This record gives sequence, C-alpha cells and structure tokens, in this order.
Amino acid sequence: MSNTLALNSLLQNRYRILQKLGQGGFGAVYLAQDTRLNNRLVAAKENFDNSTEAQTQFQIEANLLANLQHASLPRVSDFFVEPSSGRQYLIMDFVEGDDLALIVQRTGRLSETQALPWMEQVCEALAYLHTQQPPIIHRDIKPPNIRIRRDQRAILVDFGIAKVFDAARKTADGARAVSAGYSPLEQYGNGTTDARSDLYALGATMYFVFTAQTPPDATELAAQDKFLTPPRKMNPKLSSHVEAAILQAMHLDARHRHNSADELRRALRAPIPAQKPAPYVPAKPVVQAQPIAPAQPVPQPSVTVHCIHCGKMNRANARVCAYCGKSLRGGVQNLAALPPVQDQARYAPPPKPQSAPEPAPFPKKSRRGAKQSAQKKSAPQKQTSRTKKMLQVIVFVLIGLIVLVIVVFLLLAIG
Repeated sequence: MSNTLALNSLLQNRYRILQKLGQGGFGAVYLAQDTRLNNRLVAAKENFDNSTEAQTQFQIEANLLANLQHASLPRVSDFFVEPSSGRQYLIMDFVEGDDLALIVQRTGRLSETQALPWMEQVCEALAYLHTQQPPIIHRDIKPPNIRIRRDQRAILVDFGIAKVFDAARKTADGARAVSAGYSPLEQYGNGTTDARSDLYALGATMYFVFTAQTPPDATELAAQDKFLTPPRKMNPKLSSHVEAAILQAMHLDARHRHNSADELRRALRAPIPAQKPAPYVPAKPVVQAQPIAPAQPVPQPSVTVHCIHCGKMNRANARVCAYCGKSLRGGVQNLAALPPVQDQARYAPPPKPQSAPEPAPFPKKSRRGAKQSAQKKSAPQKQTSRTKKMLQVIVFVLIGLIVLVIVVFLLLAIG
C-alpha cells in the first residue's frame, strides 16, 4: 500500500499528477493540475494508511482546513476517497516556494530584517487559529512546515496532526506526534497541549532560523536540568529583545510563556523608547517693517567774512573789505545762509544730556587793548622797584653820615 501515484495519472478524472513533492511514512504530496479549472496548479496530499485512527485524523485535517480563510494558510478545495485503492486525498492550494529548513541550509542563519516579517505573519496565522471556536492547535510547527512564497508571504502548512482543543474535557480530537527539538514538553504526554504549545514550537523555529542550530529536545533539557543556550552566544548580531522573546516562548513551563500569539508578535518588535515632550517655545512677535521716508537733501549754508573795521559782510574769498577798503585779515567767518529755524530743528542732532554749565569764555580783545592792559599790569611793578632803590640809597647815605660823625669824634678826642 506504499506505492505512489504514477505521473500523468488522473484522480477523480480531474487532477493530473505532474510531480511528487515529498513522501513520508504514511503519505505523500504531489503537484497536480486541476483539468476542470483552467489547469491551475494544486497540491494533492495522499494518505495511504488505511487504519481507522489515521483515516479519522486525515478527515479532521480536511474539515479544519475547509473552513479556514487566512493569507498565511493554504485553502482546501476538495476531499475524497479513491474507490479503487481506498486511499484518502486532500486537494489544496499549491504553495510555490522553499521552506525555512531549505533556505537556512542554503544561506546559513538569517538576519532579523529578512526573517522577522515571516515570523510575524506566522504569529498572525496562529492568532487566527487559536481564536476559532473551538480553538485549533497546529502542534507541528517547524522549519519544513513554513514555506515562503515568491511574494515573501510565509505560509503555514501540514495540519496532519492538528487538533481541536476542548478545555472542559482537557482532551483533544487528533493524533499524538512530536518533532524532536520543536515539540514542547507537554506534547510528550506530560500535560495537555494548548495554544502555548504552538508558541513553544514557533520559538524553537526562530531559534533555528537565527542560529542555524536545531535546539535541544525539551525532554533532554528537563531530564538533565539544563538551560537553553542563549541564541546571542551563537549570533551576536541578534537583538536582545528578540532573544528574550525566543527564550520566553521556549520556557519548559507553559505558564511562563507568552499568553497569546499576538503577545509574542508584539515582543518581537523593537521597543519604542518614551519620547520627552518638546519644550514650549513662545512664538516670536511679528514686527511689520515701517516704510522709510527718502532722505531729504541737507541745504549747505553759504560762508561769508565779517569785517572787524566796518562790520559789513563780504564774500568768503574776499581779502579786502568791499565797503571800507581795509584788509579782512582776522575777519570772522559767518554762516549767513543757514536754513530757517524750523529746518534747523529737523537737521539738528539730538540734545545731549544736561550737565554742569560751562564757564562763559572771556571776551576776545584786540591787539591794542591787549597792549594797554599789559602796560597797566606792569606800571605798579616798576613803581615798586624804584621805591626800593630810593630806600637803598637813603640807607647808604645814613650809614656814611654815621661813619663820618664817628671819625670826627675820634679826631677831636685825640687832639
């Protein structure tokens, strides 16, 4: 019963087998053409295990996928049993692209920029599954079951061991199976699997994607009381918040994992630092420019020369007074043509601050007056010097008379 379908054979007189995509211990997947719908490509999943349990689980997978509509989940278009062989077939969308296991095998560990958008899309698909009534648990998330299409959309495939969770009975309709390194501890029979079991498997998938290393099995970690090696030790470029999300999702105790796929998706995003409000800056007042009046020409005063002899005004360059005929040397220039008083106020400089009044200047004197004044000042001085000389002469005369009297007196006394 393990014989596979021959190429170009027809299923249900409709689906032509083109290529075998993969084969496992209990079935195979083929690339086929739908001859009734414009030869569109489909995936035909075959179950050649005729046991009652296997057929029941295959029926569950068909029923689950038939009612789901999500961008990251394949659509089921047909389910039937081939009468000649008794094998079950599931017809679904063909997801063209490579799975994560093959991508990492070719390129090595992936960067956050490339892989995080795919992981967020898988989180969205899991959130959709887990919020169905009743919730649907995939239970087989691993790199080979996440395919990347050419449009960079991640598709979660292979619901072969999916189950419908019944929280009241704490039982599930579906098969029990595990994938080493990706299945949580409770999936080995040590508890009840629920939505958090899928989060563990997705965390283990991210561990593989960012380190290119398959994580250790959950039972090995539990038995040897080991701690999971932080992924940043193998990939220092991994962000700390992504590492923290992976380690929390892979916690052996389901109570310490994320509560939902949406919570895990938010944890994968970079934290946004709190921004301080910008300080208030008052707006500057708008000052309207005042129009500037054009500058008025300042009239230039005409300069004249004042004659000191006759008091008449002469032109600026005159040397002899035109009225009295005397020389204008020493004449005073006069600003005779100053503008009127109101115009002078316009051009006058701003008033200076008041200060102590300056002493009035002495009036100017003529040369003759200055000579007479000098003579008046020197006359008392000459008179004083003459008096002194006269007194000196009188003193000398008196001294001479006294000496003469003494000499006469001495002569008389001797004779």
